[in-house]
Amino acid sequence: MVMIKIAPKSHPSVKIAFYLEQADECGRIAASATLQNVRDRSLRSEAAWRKMAGDIDGASIVVPSSPEAASIPASTPSFASFA
Repeated sequence: MVMIKIAPKSHPSVKIAFYLEQADECGRIAASATLQNVRDRSLRSEAAWRKMAGDIDGASIVVPSSPEAASIPASTPSFASFA
């Protein structure tokens, strides 16, 4: 009989730290991007990672790392536009 060991849930602060690290990395990618679509995608990803960290932390407002991350142009496609 094969037993599967399920890993215990990690502490929320570990998840928050991971999410913020991912957000920082996306911010760095956006800052160095030469293509507009890569920059926009990275900024959207950064905002999503920061929102996930804020949701775990119980914060309702997550401050973006840059002014560009605070606003995404209306011309940027999203999955909602394909529905």
